[in-house]
Amino acid sequence: MKKIICKRVVTILMSLVLAGCQNTASSSSVMEEGKKITDAYASYEKAVGNHVYGESWQADLSSNYTMSYSDDTKDTFDFKASLKQENQNVSFTQKINSNGASFDMEGYYLDGRLYNSYNGISYYEDMTYDAFEKTMMVPFDPLKLEESQIRSIKGIEKEDGTVQYVMELQPESAASIFTDRYDVYGLADYDDYGVKEAKVIQFYDCDGYLLQEKTSFTVTVSSSSQQVSVLYESDLQYSNINSASVSVDEKTMEQLKSYVNYKDIDTSEDEPVIDTMKDVRQDLAMELYYCGLSLEDLLAEMK
Repeated sequence: MKKIICKRVVTILMSLVLAGCQNTASSSSVMEEGKKITDAYASYEKAVGNHVYGESWQADLSSNYTMSYSDDTKDTFDFKASLKQENQNVSFTQKINSNGASFDMEGYYLDGRLYNSYNGISYYEDMTYDAFEKTMMVPFDPLKLEESQIRSIKGIEKEDGTVQYVMELQPESAASIFTDRYDVYGLADYDDYGVKEAKVIQFYDCDGYLLQEKTSFTVTVSSSSQQVSVLYESDLQYSNINSASVSVDEKTMEQLKSYVNYKDIDTSEDEPVIDTMKDVRQDLAMELYYCGLSLEDLLAEMK
């Protein structure tokens, strides 16, 4: 069972120059100067409904958790990825940092097959594009909100046609949105789960492309007689829309042919890698989450 879980962890964990706009949108969360949009929700609803995907693009994304416990200890989990996509073929890198322990991965998603190199192990797994997208931990599409889910919304349009929306969510809506869309930990499984504050910022260019989506959620839970405050933040930024390219030369293609199926990986000679992962709380949490095991058991074991 130990080997099966570790194999699956490795697989899952690994697993803006814009056309026509000359956009200079800032990634700042502060509202920029520009024309205030009178009916901000109607404008936002139209932007989300009409947004388009480029045939190719680059995306840089991140998600991170900061967990503050009532005994004044903290845990951190930080995920970063960069990828180029062209016609659903992708080259990518990923980096996970958990309480100082780092894990680096890189690979390709080509014709429905994920090729990955992790810690000297090269393997492949057949999967759908939707399944591959989930390994990036941050959704690629913009969040679409109903007006009733929003506590406040502000919209600004700049001279170049770029629009920015800053939205604060209703707490009761934020909890389900965070659970369904962003949270890879399954925090809703803890006692007293709730979202105190939630903010979403989106940028669109004049051609309807999503440039950036930033989020922050302040979550509270309790477990093993401890109160835990969790700050989750994510950031997705698009660039090189319709100009990015994914090319794999013949030498690389030959190397990819030598990759083994992830089911055939033997970790018996790689125990110290395994031990390192098991010493990291967040990696253990990810491990249990993807295997459908109890997070409550994990906390009891860790504390």
